[in-house]
Amino acid sequence: MFTGWLRVSEYLPSIPRGKYAIKVLVVTKEDGCKPYVQSAMYSKTDKLKHYKNSKLKYDFVDLAFDGEWWPLGDPVTHWMYYPDPPRD
Repeated sequence: MFTGWLRVSEYLPSIPRGKYAIKVLVVTKEDGCKPYVQSAMYSKTDKLKHYKNSKLKYDFVDLAFDGEWWPLGDPVTHWMYYPDPPRD
């Protein structure tokens, strides 16, 4: 498994077999603003309400207050798998 930040233009997360999504850290960048690190899910979109008319099969999404999964508001430039927790 990769460690460290990866460019979305070079590699996307791998969803484990039998799972629908994987939790990752992402960097988003809005024009004129500093990069922002946040948690997100990289998910299949076929069962997500807000992707019914989309051609995207996978996307970075976040759970909103309405209980629905929404696409992130700003473009994702980099992502990384969650690191393992400390051993002690």
